[in-house]
Amino acid sequence: MMGSQVATAVVAASTHEATERDAHYDALTEIPNRRQLARDSAERFLPALASGRSVAFTMIDIDHFKRFNDEFGHKIGDVTLQKVAQVLLNTVRTNDFVYRYGGEEFMIVFLDTTPEEAMALMDRVRNAVARMPLTGANGEPVGPVTISAGIAGGANLGLDCDAIIKLADDALYQSKWSGRNRVTIFDEDVSETTRLAA
Repeated sequence: MMGSQVATAVVAASTHEATERDAHYDALTEIPNRRQLARDSAERFLPALASGRSVAFTMIDIDHFKRFNDEFGHKIGDVTLQKVAQVLLNTVRTNDFVYRYGGEEFMIVFLDTTPEEAMALMDRVRNAVARMPLTGANGEPVGPVTISAGIAGGANLGLDCDAIIKLADDALYQSKWSGRNRVTIFDEDVSETTRLAA
């Protein structure tokens, strides 16, 4: 009877662990999701900001993804999301954090990194995505796929991670309005442009 109880407890613990992982990881790309970003913001990034460390939040969007889906189909779109996620993971440093934010949006958080340093890293990521080989349903080459990104970070933006993410999103939209396939660092001019266009 004791052996049966132990086995039941092990199965229950394993099931709980799997459920917990499923809740915090994106099923398609198998990278952490927005829920995990919220947890890491509270447990890692906010304490880092509070201690004076530089944290750069980077919002990323696949350019013209809806048009890409319409032209090549959602199956190729899903493969594209998976491949972009892998390129992000393989291009960043081991101490950087990659998330699927939602839809065709991703987030990278760079710890102990200024926005200017993050921009240099993101240019490397952006170029790696643009070089990513991608084929259609019949093996034909499709693409290229490009990304746009916006960065916000640094001690002067305060300690609200959600607010900094919103500023990174503002900078992302500036990248899109400026022609896409580029990286923009948040500043007040970016914020004003976003408010006027909203």
